[in-house]
Amino acid sequence: MNRSAVEEAIDAFLDFHLAFHPTNASFMGIDGYDDRLPRADASAAVAERRCLEDLGRKFDSLPESPSAAERVDVRLARAEIAMALAALECRPRFLNPAWYSGEAIFSIIALLLPRSTPAAAEHVAARLGLIADFLAAGRARLGEPTPRAWVERARREAAAFAEFLLGDLSLHPQWTAAWAQPAAAAATALGEFARAIESLPDASPACGEPHLELLMRLAHGLAQTPRQALREAEAAFDRLTHELTAMAARIDPARPWQRQLDDLSSLHPSRDDVLASYCRWHGRAVEAGSALVTPADDYGLDFRPLDPAWRKIAKALYFLSYRSPPGRRAGTGSVYWVATPTADDAALLRAHNTALVKTVHAVHHGSIGHHTQNARARASRSRLAAIAGTDCASGLAFLSAGTMVEGWACHAVDLLLEAPGFYTPAEALLLKQMERRNAASAMLDIRLHLGEWSLEEAKRFYRDDAGFAPARIEAEVTRNSMFPASRLMYRFGVEAIRSLRSQAKAQLRGSTASRRPSPRKLTASTVTKMHRPGGIASHGAVPSHGVAVFSKLPQVGVGGCTPKPKNDNADSSRIDRPTARVAETAMGPTALGMIWRTMRRALRAPSARAASTYSRSLRLRNWLRTSLAVLIQVSAPMMATRSGTFGRSRPDISSTSGRSGIDSMISVARISTISAISR
Repeated sequence: MNRSAVEEAIDAFLDFHLAFHPTNASFMGIDGYDDRLPRADASAAVAERRCLEDLGRKFDSLPESPSAAERVDVRLARAEIAMALAALECRPRFLNPAWYSGEAIFSIIALLLPRSTPAAAEHVAARLGLIADFLAAGRARLGEPTPRAWVERARREAAAFAEFLLGDLSLHPQWTAAWAQPAAAAATALGEFARAIESLPDASPACGEPHLELLMRLAHGLAQTPRQALREAEAAFDRLTHELTAMAARIDPARPWQRQLDDLSSLHPSRDDVLASYCRWHGRAVEAGSALVTPADDYGLDFRPLDPAWRKIAKALYFLSYRSPPGRRAGTGSVYWVATPTADDAALLRAHNTALVKTVHAVHHGSIGHHTQNARARASRSRLAAIAGTDCASGLAFLSAGTMVEGWACHAVDLLLEAPGFYTPAEALLLKQMERRNAASAMLDIRLHLGEWSLEEAKRFYRDDAGFAPARIEAEVTRNSMFPASRLMYRFGVEAIRSLRSQAKAQLRGSTASRRPSPRKLTASTVTKMHRPGGIASHGAVPSHGVAVFSKLPQVGVGGCTPKPKNDNADSSRIDRPTARVAETAMGPTALGMIWRTMRRALRAPSARAASTYSRSLRLRNWLRTSLAVLIQVSAPMMATRSGTFGRSRPDISSTSGRSGIDSMISVARISTISAISR
């Protein structure tokens, strides 16, 4: 069968990506890479840049494809090529010690997590045997000033993983004596690596305004500049603070919102009922959410006690309780780890309180949240969108999936405010605080990478203003500093979905009124962080210790498309001034741009599948119920850095018109959608 030029180009892009990121292949379920580690030699960056430029030229020469799925693939690949080139210029991963520790650790964890087909024991041994040379290459390359927080994170991770290799690895069900020798050698190399990087000089972690704007436009499809987005987030933070105070006063005038939220941690199941409570609330969320979306009830979610092999290291890493299933080898279900408390672990028992189990675990990660979204993504006809949101060693496989991935999960939590009786008033208050933290995280993301806040100032803000638990602040801020534009995607992702839903509802009503959502009183979204205090930037981290459980925002990985919505129900009567949120699904095989008139035209146009005798509102209702969407944000690349920050300093470059391979990138950020039903 003859392959199209686009198919060949996508093949080439995937071959490149997996060759330089083999750990990603393991998380995606793509065979052929499980015995490899990433290149880290002195010529790796030069080779990668050459490949990217060749790929850029290949994609520039492609004809316009008649397939919507292929057009999404091309836009996504072009965006990733441009961002990868920009990162090599001003923020190369080869100069971050935590990249080395993270890849070493999660290259092994990727093979040991439950899979539909267990990893070959010889592949685990092969990767263990490669760690020493990989870390030696890192020691040779590191030496430039590096943010101290990154160094300390790498040293903590290295120490924890070395202990795991010498101890708890032998508790794993797949353990074989053939792993003992390479595991011991890897543990020695990890210790040498930690000692070698201890004295690296400090540097600012700020990526600079030009690079941050590039990521916002290219990865997240945002039209705002960083400073415009900052003003919006600050205004939202102030508004949400006032709303939170007012909501708490309506519930109990004598107790401030902080006290009311603290009291939620005392409402938890018994130790023997913790695991069952996860299953129970997942089932109830599916039932409640089924009136609003179509849950992925054909794909299993198996809640299990955390395996003994992982219990200790999960406290040291940002270990995911829920991870996106491998897109290419998903099997019939995925595993959700639950760190069941011991008899003397009262703090962990409080962390399993009912409010947190419902919002973070049962909805954000499970039921109609990431669990359903991942299933829809795997069914996408876009080859790249189906794997773009995979949780990998350093975050999502493609950052451009983040706004859709995390926006949907946050929206799903809010959506069940419309299911009468699912949340208590105090739990609705918790959702408002989660939405407030979303705004706070966007503020920190931008100010930190503009260089306006130091790491210490960022920590103070999280502690004193945003209300994060002290035990989590160090890891959160470090992760924020390593992954620019990864925190703001929660707030701006959910706001985009709310806007789409509001416009869709207005069209269903035949309204000609403004499409802007009305003021919110009781809407809220969950948040968490986007890439990680351990070796990963993902979601569903198992709490490392008992903390004020509501200081951690949920973040789970994944998927490139939204679940299918059902009929919109009237908002619950308990919701004060409900807002029309956002379409649970994208609208048809049309391009949704940052200039929303493109979307409005799409909404006014009849569905390709609608019978010509249907009324407009019925056509649109059927369209919304039968479409799946993959949202990929693409915009024009801009490459520039700030001098005096981590990485190489380069003169500002306002465009990429002179760079081979990305000349054809368009100048307006846009979101593309593709129907899962039609081409």
